Amino acid sequence: MEVPVNSSEETEPKIVEIDELLIDKPIVSKLEGRADHIYSLIISILQKQKLSCFAVYGEWGTGKTSICGSCYRYFKIDKLGKSYKIRSFTKLTENKSTYIVPIWFDAWRYQHEKEIYPALINEIASELQRQIVPLLKNDEQTSGWLNGTIKKIKRFCKASAKAVISGISVGYDPFVSFSGKDMLERNEKEMKRQVMPDISVDDEEIITSNYFEIWKLLNEIPNRTKIHDKRIHIVLFIDDLDRCLPNVAFDLIEKLKIWFEMDGYTTCMALNKDLIESVVSKHLQDHLSIDHGNAKMLARNYILKVVPFGIYTKKEEFEKIYKGVNTYKNKKPENIRNELINKNLDEILRKPINIEADFRSLINASNEIYIEHKLREMEENNNSANNKEK
Repeated sequence: MEVPVNSSEETEPKIVEIDELLIDKPIVSKLEGRADHIYSLIISILQKQKLSCFAVYGEWGTGKTSICGSCYRYFKIDKLGKSYKIRSFTKLTENKSTYIVPIWFDAWRYQHEKEIYPALINEIASELQRQIVPLLKNDEQTSGWLNGTIKKIKRFCKASAKAVISGISVGYDPFVSFSGKDMLERNEKEMKRQVMPDISVDDEEIITSNYFEIWKLLNEIPNRTKIHDKRIHIVLFIDDLDRCLPNVAFDLIEKLKIWFEMDGYTTCMALNKDLIESVVSKHLQDHLSIDHGNAKMLARNYILKVVPFGIYTKKEEFEKIYKGVNTYKNKKPENIRNELINKNLDEILRKPINIEADFRSLINASNEIYIEHKLREMEENNNSANNKEK
């Protein structure tokens, strides 16, 4: 049916006064209550700790993105005309300053890509180009090296997953045309010369996968890049990973574990814990033929290996998992762990999962219990201060 263009029945709409409707989007103004306390805790953690990864846990719509977004903006470099400034903090353990380089990655945006990791690595490379290179204008040697490294990283990402031989993905110039059979027929030295001409390699060096080449380059960046003799520390904020397709989410979790568990990087993930455990559980069932019960148990242990601890956006979410934690109030994580060593975790967890109280689980529980008590302590102090003002 065609829509009439100039119908005689059409009338001009009457413009009515209407209030602005509410939109579900992350908060960009000042956070309040528990969200503000979590924000303060994360800033403190990133200032003083050398963590590889932690999570902000909560159901959809409970403020995970708002909290992580506030942390990202706090650390973000501000461009003022032609000058740049970057927040630096004194590390108590080293008695020197470190530069925090925040990088935001919305995983959901890339969930339909064949491989999600090139998008993440490209984002890191682009942000380093934007945030760090301008700060090195008086250090031509480091600036030149970093620019060259960023180009190599982007080239590897562009080339990844294009040629796979016996499970080995070989970095190459995407404009060079060749087949897998051609590659097999070339000797090792010639292959290096043809497909990786701008990468310096020794004759005896074996060809490695893109994954390893990228990892080596990423590992070098915090170690070799200094601003006024102060090392940079890269913080990755990963959002909406739990909204991705299961295979995409699992793939990125593995890459984060493999690539960024090294000095100079911290990953902060905003996650729905139940959903992400379901994603891992489904992957184990589909690919390893593990039954549902065992897959659920293994999924939780897998997440613990990747994410040492999480901070819960809602007190109720924490209480769904833990019980009887008031006895550990005002105790340090180490003291909490020592008291938990001789206990079965089923005594603490509200959802029994029949696992032994292994060292990793004890560390996870100790950290989460300690963080929760810190949040409640901050809330009590805030309430006391408000009462005094009244």
